Amino acid sequence: MKHLLPTIATISLIPSLHCTAEESKTVSLFDGKTLTGWNPVNTKNLKYWSVIDGVITASNGSNKMPTNTYLSTDKSYQNFEFNCKFRLSGDHKTGLINSGIQYRSLLKRIPNKPGVNHIIGYQADIGKGYWGDIYDEHRRGKLTKGNTNQLLKNFKEDDWNDYTIRCRGNHHELIINGHKTADYTETDSAIEDYGVIALQLHSGGIAKMEYKDISITEFPATKMELPIELAANQTKIHGKGIRLNKNMIVSWNQTNDYLEWTIPPHFKPGKYNITLNYSCDTNRQGSSMSFSSADKSFAFKTKGKAAKWSPDLHPVGSYNLKPGDILTLKCDELKADWVLDFHRIIFEAIE
Repeated sequence: MKHLLPTIATISLIPSLHCTAEESKTVSLFDGKTLTGWNPVNTKNLKYWSVIDGVITASNGSNKMPTNTYLSTDKSYQNFEFNCKFRLSGDHKTGLINSGIQYRSLLKRIPNKPGVNHIIGYQADIGKGYWGDIYDEHRRGKLTKGNTNQLLKNFKEDDWNDYTIRCRGNHHELIINGHKTADYTETDSAIEDYGVIALQLHSGGIAKMEYKDISITEFPATKMELPIELAANQTKIHGKGIRLNKNMIVSWNQTNDYLEWTIPPHFKPGKYNITLNYSCDTNRQGSSMSFSSADKSFAFKTKGKAAKWSPDLHPVGSYNLKPGDILTLKCDELKADWVLDFHRIIFEAIE
């Protein structure tokens, strides 16, 4: 499948994809003592997370949970089997008692709010009325309803239960206590098939969520070609002046600001034509730019076809690309008071 790169605007365009040549090696994701290897999606919500008696615990004590809170892995995963034990407890009379496990999920920074991110991606649901559902957080909503006919027989919600999440390519399986609740095939090729895993506690009632015995077994990565295009919000921004504004990167008025993209580990090496889509007017054209890869740099001057800013396509040549290569777009000399408004970068594989 051809998938887009993660929508991580300024944290890290591509988190390191953790996939080695060793197949089917199971590793622990929790040392039983600390939160090493895990980070809050929203830094101010770290106060809700702790390790108690060898268990990762999320709660707001005797108060209602005021917000959804997530604790995500440092690393990203593509094809894997994730296992853990979990326990959800709380009084339903106080509000929603709900949780879930994000997987193949991406972090998108909220502009002008350091340490605050949206998490976007699949969620294996936990909680009354939602057991075993697959939900697409901050994107498409519920994807499939969990089959709980066998699961809920002799099931204790507030006891320790087992969760397995298995992903290979576009095939997803959720298994709770040995009962398969969801078997889902992703048909949208624009949806990313790798990302972080994140533990969640939903806002609502007075609740506590506990996780332990957390492990993952990785399967070989699925090789993919580069995506057709990357939008502005899929670009890593360097510089304090340049910023993301809706679907454009704007305010570029300094030569030391630049844009960056990284080719992730599981993308297929090859030769690609690259085209930039940006806006520039005839009065501000002529800034000296350089677009660079690992072994090639292309110098050009910005062009505008109209007196008013309007997006246009600007080819910057063909490039041999491989995993780990870094692409940059820099302004070497500023002609006017503004460089350009950036919209997207477009890739075309050369057979």
